[in-house]
Formats: sequence, C-alpha cells, structure tokens
Amino acid sequence: MADFDYLRSTIKNLSAKKLYDEAVKAYGAGAFRASIIAIWTAVALDLTAKIRLMADIEGGAAASAIKELDQAIGAEDVPKMQSFESSLLDLSSAKLELLTARERVEIERIYKDRNLCAHPNFSSIDWVYTPTPELVKAHIVSAVDSVLSQRPVAGKVQIGILGSEIGSESWPSKEVDEYVYARYFSETREIVQRNLMQVLVKGALRPPDAGELEIAVDSATFQSRCGRASLAIKSHLPNLFEQELRSVLEKREVSGTLSESQLLNAFATYASLELFWDCLPDTAATRLRSLIANRDIDVLIDSRVFDGGFPGDNACREDYSSRLSELSTDEITRIIDRNAPNEQFIDLCLGRLAKSPNFRSAESTMQILLKCMRGLGARELERMFDVIKSNDQALWASGIEWQLEAMYEGLSPLSDDLSIIWATGVKELYDQIQVDSKERTWINEALYRRLLHA
Repeated sequence: MADFDYLRSTIKNLSAKKLYDEAVKAYGAGAFRASIIAIWTAVALDLTAKIRLMADIEGGAAASAIKELDQAIGAEDVPKMQSFESSLLDLSSAKLELLTARERVEIERIYKDRNLCAHPNFSSIDWVYTPTPELVKAHIVSAVDSVLSQRPVAGKVQIGILGSEIGSESWPSKEVDEYVYARYFSETREIVQRNLMQVLVKGALRPPDAGELEIAVDSATFQSRCGRASLAIKSHLPNLFEQELRSVLEKREVSGTLSESQLLNAFATYASLELFWDCLPDTAATRLRSLIANRDIDVLIDSRVFDGGFPGDNACREDYSSRLSELSTDEITRIIDRNAPNEQFIDLCLGRLAKSPNFRSAESTMQILLKCMRGLGARELERMFDVIKSNDQALWASGIEWQLEAMYEGLSPLSDDLSIIWATGVKELYDQIQVDSKERTWINEALYRRLLHA
C-alpha cells in the first residue's frame, strides 16, 4: 500500500481525496467494480472543481460550461447533468487544456470502464464485467497522475501568470530558486514545464520591448529575472533545462533570428556553463566569440557580459580576459555592484596594484580588492601583501590602514592557512615601514595588534 500512500499525498482536493480513499479501500477488499466507480467520481469532481476555478479566473468556455451545469443542478435536470459528465473530457482537453491528448485517452478508459461497472449489460444476462486487479490499480495511478495531483490551472494560464509575475514588483529578490520551482514547476505536466522553460530562456535572450508586455520593471530587470529563474530550474530539472536551451538556440540560429544582442544576452546569463557552449550551434558560437573579442567595451558592459564570470569555453576565455583588462576602476566597481562574480577581478587588480603610479590609483584598486575579498585564497592573499610591500604607492596610499582592517574583519574567521599568511604579511609590512620611515607610520602599536588579532 506504500504506493497508494504516496499517491494520496499528492492529491490537493479534499473531496477528491476522500473518494480516492474509497477507491483504494474497495481495491483492497477486492471490490474492483466499486473501486473504478469511486475513482471516476473523484476524477469528475476534481475536473469540475478546476473548471469552476478557471471560470472565475478567465471566464470563456469554462464559465459557459459552469453556467449551464449550475442551471441544470438548479432545475434538477438529470439529462443535462449527464450530458455535462459525458462531455467533461472533451471540455477538459480540447477547450481548456487541463488534459493532454495522452492523458485524455487514459482517463477516457476509466470513464468507459466505469460505465461497464455501473450499468447493467442487457445484451447478455449471464455476462458481468469483472476488471482485473492490475487494471484497477492502473486506473487509480492514471487518475492521480493525470488529474488529481495536477494544478487547477491550464498551461496557458500558468505561462501568463509567470510572465506577469516576473514583470511585477512582487517578484522575490531572495530565495528565488525554491520559489520558482515550487510555484511553477513542481507537480506540473511535462509539456507545461517545457513551455515554461522556453518562456524563461526566451526572456533571458530577448526581454520584451516597451509596450510589448505590460510590466512594472525595466527590460534589463525582466531579462535578468528570466535568466536567474531558468538557472534555478536547472538544479531541479537539468535535462529539461538542457533540452529547451538547445531547442531555443538552434531554432533561432536556423531561422536567422538569433541576433547579436540576443547572443550577448545569452552570454551574460549562460556563458559560464560548459553546457551552454554544447547547446550553442557552431555558427552561433563563432559569431559570439567574435563579438566578445571585437565589440565596443561599453556595449559589452551594458549587455552585462562581465556579470557572469569567466566563460566555460576555452576558445573564448582568452579574449574575455583581454577585454577584462580594458575595464577602468569605475567600470569594474559598477560591474561588481551588480553582484557579478568578483573573483574574476582579483588577479587583474593585483597586477594593477603592483604597477600603481600614484597613491590615488593604489587606493582605488585596494578598494576593489576589498569588494572581492571573499574570493581571496592563500595564493592571492600572499601576493597582495608582497605587492603592497614592493610598491611604495600602495604601501603609503591613503586609507590603506582601514582597508586592511576592514578586509580582516570581512574575512574573519580565517582558516589556519590564511591566518598564518595574514599574520606574516602584517608583520612584514610593519617591519618594512619601520625601515622605510622612522618619522611617520600608519601602523601604530594599537593597529598592529588589531590586525594581528592579538
């Protein structure tokens, strides 16, 4: 019965759950005809409840059907109520898309077998329909998988809600990963999942223009949200993510609609993934590498090309690193402030700090390193102290003392290895300053002890 217990836990409608329990009890007792009748009744009531909800949300065919049903109920018009039941699957599949074509076939089998179980056979008085246990169990599983466990909205409605919410001010800024999966993809049909993922990938490549979709946020924010949401689903449904990313990229490249701006948007969102380069058609990959190597740096910044970190494509990585070196201090700060991976700037900044021509340049470079401190490993930390010691412009830059103190606080608690490197570096700086200048120092005894955490 463990399988039945799990199936029960996925049913949302309480009335349908009670009828499901009846069907399972009848199955366990060997009353197979009664079990089929109960599970069909659960399906019919659940579909009707979903149609009522759709009537409230969007009107249309759902509202018309519910109006006729309520009139028949009020008038106790049994033939009309029977007509509603007999047309329920047509309404749910063809008109409202609550059922796929395959699900429609499976549920119709339950309906036909229910008729055989509930109605007498007048053609032969000796023949009584007797379903097998395997058939009854299959019907129960199909009923739950196709109807009872599904969301009470059609695929098109879910897609519309997704687009509307992403473009709204209520879209969450935290815990997005779990929100997107639970809200849209959990307990959702595979075909709807595919369509939802296509919406996210397409939105990440080309956000809607002004007037194309009524949204409360700018296009860049909409694009960023679509990209992040699609990556959130990657962790839950990796095969779905790969399938739909590949499909969208291939179709647009073949049709000639994968524009330069879309390629740059795709790079900003997905380029750090090796999977992206596997999904990207070769011709599109060639164009994208050329864009990274040759496009105006301002365009690359505005397209958020540097917001995703190093690309997962070795052929593109060298050009990407070269373009990184063109960024000014202000541009790097702007990119980091957009929550871009800051580890990519550490080696670049250490190199600039070593060559800083004046105090101001060293101070601004140290300020960037302060923003990147969480990416400092043993090698980078050791190199930073060596650079500061070797370049007087860095050693005597204004604010170096509070920058180091802030870095220590931000890195704490340090690992044993980093603690040793930090203590050694601070001591060497202190000794160097005593040698270089006996008249002035920015490391007094109190600061020295704080930096050593003594």
